[in-house]
Amino acid sequence: MDAALHEEVQRDAFRLDVLQGLARPQKALPSRWLYDARGCELFERITTLPEYYPTRTETSILNEHAREIAEFCGPYANLLEYGAGAGVKTQIVVGALERPRSYVPIDIAGDS
Repeated sequence: MDAALHEEVQRDAFRLDVLQGLARPQKALPSRWLYDARGCELFERITTLPEYYPTRTETSILNEHAREIAEFCGPYANLLEYGAGAGVKTQIVVGALERPRSYVPIDIAGDS
């Protein structure tokens, strides 16, 4: 898809999300519209702060249980990751898998 068409599709999707979200009794907008390249960069920096514990906790859990996860998945697993971000935690799981077939990162920021 060329850049102009992609931009038009994104603009139409944004317009639809805004109209639908603001028409609801409780106003809402999908958070995907709040993330651009700079927003993603800032979020990655936030995840390294001492006050932001979720990333450290998730990383610790994955390090502790990577072998069990890999055994459960078996060889040739297809790994889909929602909220892939920078993929730091992904490396732990992919490294434990036996001959992974594919890895599909899905992130809220799309192609920002």
